Amino acid sequence: MIAIRLTLIAIIVITTAMFPAATPAPGMGLRASLLEQPLEPNDRFGIAHISYGDRANSGQRYRVAREAGVGWDRWVFYWNAIEPSPGYFNYRTQDAAVEADRANGLKVLGVLFATPRWASSAARVADLPTPQVGRHSYPEQVRLQAQGDTEASSASLPPRGLEEPVFADGSDVPGADKTINPNNPWARFVFNTAQRYQGRVGAWEIWNEPDFSPKSWTGWFGFWNGDLRTYARMLKVAYLSVKHADPEATVVMGSLAYWFQNDFFPKLLTEIKKDGAAAANNYYFDASGWHWYSRASQLYERTLWVKETMQSAGLPEKPIWITETNLPVCGDLILAEQVRCDPGAHRGRPDQQSAYILQAIGYALAAGVEKMFIFQLFDDDLGPGEYFGLVRNSGSPRPAYQALQVATQLFRDVEQAYRTPNAGNQVEMVTVNTKARDRVRIVWNQGGRFITTSLPIESASAQLVAQDRTTTTVSAQRGHLFPLALPIATLDDYPGPEVDFIVGGTPYVLLEKDVPQGAAALQGAVIDSGGRPLAGVPLSVGERNAVTDSQGRYRVELLPGIYDVSLDQGHPFAGLSTPRPALAVWSGVATTEDFTVRGLQHRFIPFIVKRNP
Repeated sequence: MIAIRLTLIAIIVITTAMFPAATPAPGMGLRASLLEQPLEPNDRFGIAHISYGDRANSGQRYRVAREAGVGWDRWVFYWNAIEPSPGYFNYRTQDAAVEADRANGLKVLGVLFATPRWASSAARVADLPTPQVGRHSYPEQVRLQAQGDTEASSASLPPRGLEEPVFADGSDVPGADKTINPNNPWARFVFNTAQRYQGRVGAWEIWNEPDFSPKSWTGWFGFWNGDLRTYARMLKVAYLSVKHADPEATVVMGSLAYWFQNDFFPKLLTEIKKDGAAAANNYYFDASGWHWYSRASQLYERTLWVKETMQSAGLPEKPIWITETNLPVCGDLILAEQVRCDPGAHRGRPDQQSAYILQAIGYALAAGVEKMFIFQLFDDDLGPGEYFGLVRNSGSPRPAYQALQVATQLFRDVEQAYRTPNAGNQVEMVTVNTKARDRVRIVWNQGGRFITTSLPIESASAQLVAQDRTTTTVSAQRGHLFPLALPIATLDDYPGPEVDFIVGGTPYVLLEKDVPQGAAALQGAVIDSGGRPLAGVPLSVGERNAVTDSQGRYRVELLPGIYDVSLDQGHPFAGLSTPRPALAVWSGVATTEDFTVRGLQHRFIPFIVKRNP
């Protein structure tokens, strides 16, 4: 590694007016062109409800999905519709949806959900409809009906026979020559469905939000009306049944909503580990599924929590799939029904939804999420005031649709992704390196004050991409910093005097082609005002730490990016030196930055000498 000293000026400018997204920044040429559409679907991304398994789906839906560039479609196989009476299976509409998905280049994540009334484990069930995946409550007329009930829909109840062995030989031990136990209706349905679509449906999700239980205060709306131990058994039966039918299929744990029962996941892992055969069967799931909404940073913070929870439970690392995420829309002036953008409602304007999509994807990539599904393609019929669609029912796309196109175009064959917040955590930046040697950086302002960042340019070709897919050529040369003013965050969701930005300001994407590869480092010295080295001084470099050696020198191996650098705030010298916010660290070189601690010539520093007895 070559050590060089770069003269860098970190530009942090507080401006007095909004920096318009359409105005080229210094160092930018005029707008050049739109990004070309990807030729093939991006396997990392999906959309919920491109199609539905219980109805005919229009060609328009598939055209819109193809142009979005996603590779997956998530929809529900409602058991109570497929097997309305014991042993009678009707897959007519599901067959059509699977074939249409495949014809349009889409893989299917099928959600297995909804116990038939005949298979319910309860003696009495309420006459309430099946809770539809995607809703969070019943329609008004059903809610009024539910007020007189004391039970939930049979669809949310555990099926009878669940404790029966999975296989007809009276065991739960897999074997190639075994058959499924007909006395376990759930095992029979799962096996029959996975076998029917072997090689055509790539992944099966076992129920939807099993941590969302129907209660009187939810109007008896919810997806799982059983206990945690019973869901662990349901997951095991489903895993063994799917793998018996299609060993190559991925089994995804039922995606969790988290906020209804934030201890459900760790308790579920504990319950699974009680099973002596769990380790031999991959703990009965190949990936965990999650639903995160409205606050973009959750996709980073909660994903790290999932990984830590898995590690604490002693389970091996598993892929994480975010099977639903979005920011519901308010203030969409094109719609006949207007939804207010009130603080605390966790909603945003169409432009804020667009910002959410890119920021959430950036956070997810940095946290190591394997698959990510946006909920959903069209607004469809979720109910009054519920607008999640990337596309309105009229067919007009919202800005979020174009933001997703940016992601599916640029985030292909990802080799590495990481996050380097800087400028006192006001600037968020995620760097993505691809196998094609492209570097893609998403950057945005997470705060409520105007700020200008300076992005290092390390290739001969760089473009700035806006969330509406327009691109401009960056005229800054390789080895120079490119100043970029970042619009402020505007989605304050706190219903009071405090500020809580759940989505940052308008993000930009910097695309660089053929970026030099190589590790990076930050090095330097900490000295007093007389030039004498200071040993044992701790420094913070982003989220990394270092301590100066006996010569007052430090060195930190880093990934290229922008970092805040300062003496550790807990050290007495911290207030005597100037922090370096937003310092650029470049690929393949060691950037040098020295610190001078002032006012130490006459400072008395006590020490203790231990005497021998």
